[in-house]
Amino acid sequence: MDSDNATADTDLARLGGREVAEALGRAATVCVSTQRLAHALRHAWSERMHAEGARVWRTPDILPLTAWQRRLTERSATMDAGNGGEAPVILEQQQELIVWEQAAASAGVLDEVLQPRAIASAMMEAHALATGWAVRPDPATVPEGSDVAAFLRVRQVAEQQWKELAALPAPMLPWHAIDVIRARPQLLPREIVFLGFDLPKDAALRQTLAALGDAGVRVHLPSPAHAVGKTRLLRFPSFEDELHDAARYCREWLSRGESDIGIIIPHLMNVRDDVERVFSGVLHTTACGGEHDDDRPLYELSLGRRAIDEALIAAAFLFIEVLRPALALETWSRILHSPFTRAADRFGDSRVLLDARLRKRGREKETAAEVRMMAGAGANRDEDPLLQALGKLPQDAHRTPGAWVEVFLDVLDAFGWPGDDTLSSREFQARERFQELLREYGDLDAVLGPIPLTEALRRFRLLASERVFQVQSTGAPVQIMGVRESTGLRFTHCRV
Repeated sequence: MDSDNATADTDLARLGGREVAEALGRAATVCVSTQRLAHALRHAWSERMHAEGARVWRTPDILPLTAWQRRLTERSATMDAGNGGEAPVILEQQQELIVWEQAAASAGVLDEVLQPRAIASAMMEAHALATGWAVRPDPATVPEGSDVAAFLRVRQVAEQQWKELAALPAPMLPWHAIDVIRARPQLLPREIVFLGFDLPKDAALRQTLAALGDAGVRVHLPSPAHAVGKTRLLRFPSFEDELHDAARYCREWLSRGESDIGIIIPHLMNVRDDVERVFSGVLHTTACGGEHDDDRPLYELSLGRRAIDEALIAAAFLFIEVLRPALALETWSRILHSPFTRAADRFGDSRVLLDARLRKRGREKETAAEVRMMAGAGANRDEDPLLQALGKLPQDAHRTPGAWVEVFLDVLDAFGWPGDDTLSSREFQARERFQELLREYGDLDAVLGPIPLTEALRRFRLLASERVFQVQSTGAPVQIMGVRESTGLRFTHCRV
């Protein structure tokens, strides 16, 4: 037990030091810079409780700073609602982006622009940065016709829309939380720790700390732990060579039985495929030796793939596409061969034959009615749930995003998505992620009115393309992550 205690204390010390461990013991709130650090700290605390022989314990209040600010704002809004006040609507990223698109269009900034969504996204990021640092240029000092002048013009329109919607965009959340801290100190914890904020603190965070201090809250800002060990600078002819060497570095430590290895890669999103290719080739159980669980991967990336690229989610979007007037032959082929439908095993052969008939017919596009007709009469068409679904599609109409969600769910239910087979852990998580996408899409009702089918499908696909699907961490011995995700974490062995 003493050895277990020492290990657990070491994990806590590496992440936050004795100050954080003692504060958690006093039930303090701990605000961290990233979700990954929150997860690591909660795990380290659970390990410590297990090592001390505890069977039950209070769940530690560990969460990202933005989540704490949102919770504080929502609790204050609940009090306002009880007093007859109106709670602000906190805009999600997709909702806020739509407002910026609409504002840019209204301000005439998107005229003759090839990528209007990218321009709106850049303005949204600029607003977040300026808001965090409390930078607000005077329009009178900005040259007319400049990019800054265009940004200020669009921001003025966006601010008017937020006011009309009684909405609070994400960059304004910290400032709203500061107002709550000053107005309602009864909602604050007695003690709060800020961990992992190693970079210079912007104006919003500095004022948050000051407001908490003025409210009598005991605030801790633990200094980052200094690395202990040797540091080397290595040079390589190419990034490919550096990747291979990093993978061999991990393999060497794994073969010695080590399991706390970090690989930090700037701009990981841009090189993810290369990283997976190299590490999959170099790291495998037979090459690394030692005792490893075959069901547990030797490495995992902190950055997931686009949600729409996950097979189960991609199948859902494929089935929703049948709402269109007609689909390309290749799309019908993928639908007919998909395993994520009801009775795919039972009617698999007849669907393959139907695909062959469609290909022999050779038309570029086919409607749902034509596909059903090509199936012919008889038991297969009348009993196959996929073909039954094609005969029950709603007619195109203008609907709100929330109403389109109901239509999408009806189609998926008719197809029997995600199929009859028991879902793997990854597939189960993918289904949950798709449900989250549906909820987020339905929330667009706050900023969008009724839209036609083509627009509904386009926006839903965009949402899934911009959201990440990340499989739940298995605690692999090698953790590969970007610079931001590594903030506040400590490893026994690390390569940057």
